[in-house]
Amino acid sequence: ARVQISVVAVTLKNPWRAASGRVLLAGLPPEERAALLAADPDWSALPEPERSALLDRLGDVERRGWEDAHGETVAGVGDLS
Repeated sequence: ARVQISVVAVTLKNPWRAASGRVLLAGLPPEERAALLAADPDWSALPEPERSALLDRLGDVERRGWEDAHGETVAGVGDLS
């Protein structure tokens, strides 16, 4: 059986929208993370409950050291970072 894998590089404007970006954000010192997010107009435009939930999620990622997602970036594709 032949298996083919294709990878498409995707540039994400908002790192918090993908598992790999959340891992990178979670690994930053809290002050750097806060500054990076504060400089992002899309982050600032999110309703407070969504920002709070994402900050909680980043805390979870920081504690466990990994993140997973299913279909966030590409429908049907899982991401483990």
